[in-house]
Amino acid sequence: MKLKSRLVILTGAVFLFLAVGMSVKADVAMYRLYNPNSGEHFYTESAFERDQTIKAGWNDEGTGWIAPDSGRPVYRLYNPNAGDHFYTLEAYEKDSLVALGWKYEGISWQSGGSVPLYRAYNPNAEAGSHNYTTSGAEQLNLTAVGWKDEGISWYGVGEGKPAPTPLSAEEDYYRNAAPKLTGSADPTVEAAINHGLGFVGKSPYNYGGGRTTASIAANQFDCSSFVAWMYALAGHSIDYQPTVTTYSLWNKGVAVSWENMQRGDLIIFNAPATSNAVVQTSVNGQVLYNKPAEAFGHVMMYLGDGFFLHDSVASSSGGVGIDRFSDVQKDIQYFTNQTWQQLVQSCDYTIRRVV
Repeated sequence: MKLKSRLVILTGAVFLFLAVGMSVKADVAMYRLYNPNSGEHFYTESAFERDQTIKAGWNDEGTGWIAPDSGRPVYRLYNPNAGDHFYTLEAYEKDSLVALGWKYEGISWQSGGSVPLYRAYNPNAEAGSHNYTTSGAEQLNLTAVGWKDEGISWYGVGEGKPAPTPLSAEEDYYRNAAPKLTGSADPTVEAAINHGLGFVGKSPYNYGGGRTTASIAANQFDCSSFVAWMYALAGHSIDYQPTVTTYSLWNKGVAVSWENMQRGDLIIFNAPATSNAVVQTSVNGQVLYNKPAEAFGHVMMYLGDGFFLHDSVASSSGGVGIDRFSDVQKDIQYFTNQTWQQLVQSCDYTIRRVV
């Protein structure tokens, strides 16, 4: 509780310092930050404000979107009682909140372009009750766990890009060890793996991402779109990128046994049908995936010596990362405290050689 209060006070001082008279001078990346104590997301075009907020304990989530240099103004307001911010395109909404005691902090950026910013409302939150995102997948994930879809709040001229994920000591070791593994005789396999290793720690998991030009440019992938794109970058198409899924990859290439698995092979598994179990993953307390177990599927790219490359919130980096079959994963409920090998072999799985 003390930590939460301190974060609100510190960042409040930063917000008040820059609140008046802000304007966007040119197309600019809008920074997105997250308070792990209150659950609030904060958005600003000021690098100084971003840096001071990070020093106060907020998490840097990269850029949320690109704002235009002209358009309709988006207003920023601050609730001194709850300690959170609200952003709106509508003057009547701004005026209504000011009448209720919110502090008007000026125009933060402009709205214009063709990239929608979706707004969702959490009716159970005391602070951080609104979320704004260009990601349709993020919006769907929030509404699936009880948030209210409030439509499009404003527009930008481009999507943002997540901040690189700091690597754990284990992940850093794995990333250094993986390229030293015995290579495949096939240059396509090595090219795909080398492309994939370049995304480690730089691409947080994004359910539904990696199927449009914009999401690919923003390094937004999920497990199936990631492996498909790595092979596409290597000049080898294994599936149609806009529609790839774990199910569509199931019969690609040829099947091989667990004992004959080689570098570059894909390990694909789907949880067995069950009437009660639910697979759930979350980051910073925010549920990103919450489905019946029979709807859960995943795909990995084998690197050799028990290592594999994949995109998952349960990876050691929280996105594109490297893990080992002997590692115990703790982030996917229903499979908690199983090793990755136990998890895979308890499911319906196939190993596919796609090159």
